Amino acid sequence: NTFTEVEKKLILGAKDRIKSKLETFNMTVRKLGPMYEHSYFLTGGAIGSLLRDEEPNDWDIYFFDGVIANSIFNLYEKDPSYQNEVATYEEKYRDVPAAKTGKVITENAVSLKSGIQLITLHYGLPDLIRSTFDYVHCMPWYDPHSDILYISKEQYDLNIRKELKVNNQSAWTLRREMKFMDRGWTRYVTT
Repeated sequence: NTFTEVEKKLILGAKDRIKSKLETFNMTVRKLGPMYEHSYFLTGGAIGSLLRDEEPNDWDIYFFDGVIANSIFNLYEKDPSYQNEVATYEEKYRDVPAAKTGKVITENAVSLKSGIQLITLHYGLPDLIRSTFDYVHCMPWYDPHSDILYISKEQYDLNIRKELKVNNQSAWTLRREMKFMDRGWTRYVTT
């Protein structure tokens, strides 16, 4: 299937919003040196939210390489000049063991005040990372190096219709499905 002109316009609008959101993080990455510049990609539910003209809950960035992911994690965890960019826990979460510093830094990710989540536990090529996702609608991805937003017609349609189609059964949980259903999503039904 091919995209209509209206769909193409929505996709390009989503891509522009992603580029805008990543501007500050791109500056940080450039400061770290050339090996970091092409070290990450954005994927997950944010892209679908943008297509539906909704504000994303978070913007998931994954890294191609574990050394770089660990380096980024250490930068935000230990460098005081970067710690002011890290989100802080709401007061009700202060007694969570991982929240001793008040910073939202876990073994899985670093959450920035901008809403960007730097996923540092899992890394690799986009196809590998995306194969672990529970739902197909979460699988579009953006490569800031090539400035390409990769999205299939199926992923687009599922996002627009807010339909849940399982991608990886072993990653699927009822709790997460119910979270989507509470937000108006329905199960994908083959016709």
